[in-house]
Amino acid sequence: MTYNPSVAASSGIGGERTSRGVKAFGYLLIASSFMSYVPSANVGTGIFVAALVCALLYQIARVRPTIPDARTFAMLVFVLYASVSVFTLMSNGWGVEQWFRGVIPFAFFILAIFLPRLTGLDRQWLAHAVFTAGLWWLVRILITAVFLQVTKGGVFSSRLTFNVADSVLPYPLVMAPYLLYVNSTFKAWQRWLMLLVLAYMYVWIGYRVGLVLFSIPFLIYFLGRLRRFNLFSIVLVVAGFFVFYRYGVFSSFGLADRFDSLNSDALGSRQLEWIYALDSFWESPIIGKGIGWQVPSSITFFGVEDTGGPVAAYVGYVHSSFAYMAMTLGVIGIALYFFFVLPRPYPRQLAQGNWFAFLSLMLLVLFCLTQASYRTIQVVLLMIALIRLNTPEPTMIVRDVDRTA
Repeated sequence: MTYNPSVAASSGIGGERTSRGVKAFGYLLIASSFMSYVPSANVGTGIFVAALVCALLYQIARVRPTIPDARTFAMLVFVLYASVSVFTLMSNGWGVEQWFRGVIPFAFFILAIFLPRLTGLDRQWLAHAVFTAGLWWLVRILITAVFLQVTKGGVFSSRLTFNVADSVLPYPLVMAPYLLYVNSTFKAWQRWLMLLVLAYMYVWIGYRVGLVLFSIPFLIYFLGRLRRFNLFSIVLVVAGFFVFYRYGVFSSFGLADRFDSLNSDALGSRQLEWIYALDSFWESPIIGKGIGWQVPSSITFFGVEDTGGPVAAYVGYVHSSFAYMAMTLGVIGIALYFFFVLPRPYPRQLAQGNWFAFLSLMLLVLFCLTQASYRTIQVVLLMIALIRLNTPEPTMIVRDVDRTA
């Protein structure tokens, strides 16, 4: 089966059309990919703000809010709990400004109430929106990298995040499962070419954990289809990866040094963050210190010689969603947050091939255990979409592997 979500969304199939709330949310999700991971006064942020205003006005006027499941209800309770934690934060010595900056990204979980129970067409359209957001992000990052290489040089031979900060956003972790498991109009060679580019990107980005996570959907994909590959195909794949490793990314970009240079100092900053977060947790284990609780920058940037500019005395995050929830919202926050973000391995869904939402959400959650991406608006919107896709609905996103692989 070949399915074109964009055509179906406009014309409908069998009288079915994409829900208004799903389309509005999907366009907002795509618009978020133009915004910097830390919003600033630029064109990308302007595009997102304009899309947000339009989406909110449209949804308030035309879409009836709904709470279709327990996970959506938990999102709303979490946002409410994070909001009232301002009183906890103020009692611990910090103010409204720190709370506001901390709570804003999580407040976007409220948008889940504008997503109704998904039909089969809703699911395919929303999955397509997730991938399209990643595709626009990829185009933006590559254009920026090429421009910087031409104007100042050195971009192609160094870690991408040192030159293009927005490359830290984990879009490849949701794009790869889409290309592997969701039916689309892409031909096989187009899908594998894009997957190769994404793999190249992740080595260039330079996150070891991210690269390991990126390989998981490929491992599951090949293990699940091992019987369909003959010996020649297996040898060809192994040879391709060897050439890719030996003569491709590492030799052309010189990035082997990047992975060797992640020394004990960088690791030590993560350990210090955990120690600080857990010490804060034990001081207030039930309700935490409040959203916006600050961390000394001497801990966050321990061992970092060049931060690229002046650093404030405190920052409002640690590089782990679990440590952050424990520190700021305590046991209650941990329980609420991970109740709705953890993927559900519904056997019937996975048996029918709906690995995309499960794997993408799992990879995002695991990535956020080691990075601060959980506090970005882009990741929150991605999580809303994937959480809703990762629900036991009768109609699944299924890709006919035999005919399109």
